[in-house]
Amino acid sequence: IDPEVQLGDLETQQRNATLVQKLKTEGNAAYQCRKYAEAVQHYNKALKFDIWNATLHCNRAAAYLMLSYFDKCLTDCQAAVHVDPSYAKAHFRAGKALLLQYQPRAARRYYHTALQLVRQQNPDRSNAELTGMEEKIDTDLKAVTFVEQCRATADQGKWADALHYAELAGESIKEDAMQQLRLWALTYVDPVMARVELGHMVSITQKQVDKALTNNELGINPLILSDQLTLLGRASFFSGHLYVSAAAQRLKEALKYTPDHKEATQLL
Repeated sequence: IDPEVQLGDLETQQRNATLVQKLKTEGNAAYQCRKYAEAVQHYNKALKFDIWNATLHCNRAAAYLMLSYFDKCLTDCQAAVHVDPSYAKAHFRAGKALLLQYQPRAARRYYHTALQLVRQQNPDRSNAELTGMEEKIDTDLKAVTFVEQCRATADQGKWADALHYAELAGESIKEDAMQQLRLWALTYVDPVMARVELGHMVSITQKQVDKALTNNELGINPLILSDQLTLLGRASFFSGHLYVSAAAQRLKEALKYTPDHKEATQLL
């Protein structure tokens, strides 16, 4: 091998490594400023030069999580775990992404793996970051149990009980997805109240989504808005015949943002 070629390759690798570190730092700074779309862009650029960087995948997963792109978050976490199976934070974020999609069994598996890794890597609890993660995992696992109980009682038609467990899940972790779960159960207990609360939630989310779409930027996942509009359509329908046309309008709006939304299509 030509020594000059080797030297050129080494210099290129060093430049790329420097660039990756710079882009990672910029992504982290954007994330800390809650500029999650900007953070994703920085991590995207960095990953073009270092696709096997587990930290970059996990950091981008965190940004995707904040934008409610749960599938993308999970994919990045799985990529990070593929590179580094002992990466506790990647397992933890994968569990969070699944929990916020109401998949408690799959979430529990990732959380348990994360918890096992954290305890192995921090047996004396001297690492503040890992100790904090362990506490978050314990809290999230409580929410996992409540989501499981919510779904189980809903399947039995016990909607008051489902609402109770959804409220407990929301008290465990302050996430919009848990609030949405509560409103889903409330739709079957008190559709009028659910319709009012959902109307407020949709108004906030719609402004965020429309702003990003108008500016052709990455923003809150439009699927989340479609889910909320579909739930609002269901609550409107359950509110009585005076709201049937409003229900149909909400479902049409849901399909505007997510044309292949299955539930909205079925209800319409």
